Amino acid sequence: MADDSALVHLNVGGKPFTTLLGTLRTHKGSQMCQLFTPPFAGVIRDRDGNFFLDRNGDVFHLVLDYLRTGTLVVPRDPIQY
Repeated sequence: MADDSALVHLNVGGKPFTTLLGTLRTHKGSQMCQLFTPPFAGVIRDRDGNFFLDRNGDVFHLVLDYLRTGTLVVPRDPIQY
């Protein structure tokens, strides 16, 4: 799975996400890019074969949005913030 157009199914803290491999590798040299560059040595898979990231799934969409757009949008809602 080295093709940037390949779909990647993630389990982030129990929440499902799907994105393109290229999105996860947007910032060369970042930890995310290193995790999703073959041989995928540091990534665990869950029982369904999804890549598992032990992080907060409630806020991971903000990370994906940043990787997709290059802009970090922080929620104005103080509870989400």
